[in-house]
Amino acid sequence: MQVNQKGLPVLYDDVPEGQLTDSPLRKLLTTPYARKLDMEYDGYPAVVATSNITPPMPQEFQKRALFFQASASLNQEGCIHGEGTGHLVDGIGSAFYAEYVRRAAPLFKAALDADPIGDLDVYRISSQTILGIFDDSGCNPEWVRPLCVDDYFGEAPMCQRAARDLMRYFTANRGSFERDAKKNQLIVRCSSGDRNAENVLKGIEMMLPPRFEAEFSPGMLTCRLHEIEKLCRVRFSPRDGWWRRFRG
Repeated sequence: MQVNQKGLPVLYDDVPEGQLTDSPLRKLLTTPYARKLDMEYDGYPAVVATSNITPPMPQEFQKRALFFQASASLNQEGCIHGEGTGHLVDGIGSAFYAEYVRRAAPLFKAALDADPIGDLDVYRISSQTILGIFDDSGCNPEWVRPLCVDDYFGEAPMCQRAARDLMRYFTANRGSFERDAKKNQLIVRCSSGDRNAENVLKGIEMMLPPRFEAEFSPGMLTCRLHEIEKLCRVRFSPRDGWWRRFRG
């Protein structure tokens, strides 16, 4: 399929949780053989992967792929009354979507014509198009702003997700944190065989940029102390100080 299929993507459907780092999909995207095929064959097919979960993305995926999250679930009342996916399909043909395509299509074409081999920021063009529709309709909420690909998959949003998950883990498992200021290292432990905790710590490792030196081994996550405390804006002390305990 990688060599003979042309014009259609290779579909890897329904990726299960935990198989992004050790799966045929990873080998398909990152092995030297796959990269060699990409260079040698004209029309080398894209790889499309679908999943019902939103697991953390390994670094090697982030720089080789575009990620899209879509919510297509039906509300409870709609299910009760038998409303099916036909309504979702009908929504694609709405006036808003038609106007979006009318405006966005020439912008995408112009960007590709100007720089055929450059990086096409679909998020920037798409968000600017939607903002233009809002402006023309007289409805432009204050919180709306243009976005770019870095707002979704750049270092900043990935760090924010890692910080959020680490703070949740810290709140629930404060005693699992060890702060080594001399070595500038934070050690976060989990019970051996606790798959949920291990998945959380693995996810944090994959989301943190290289400068954090995050490394997960069975039962333990380590990273640079000062950098992670600056990111999370907290001191990862395993216990409250005596004054805080005294005050209750």
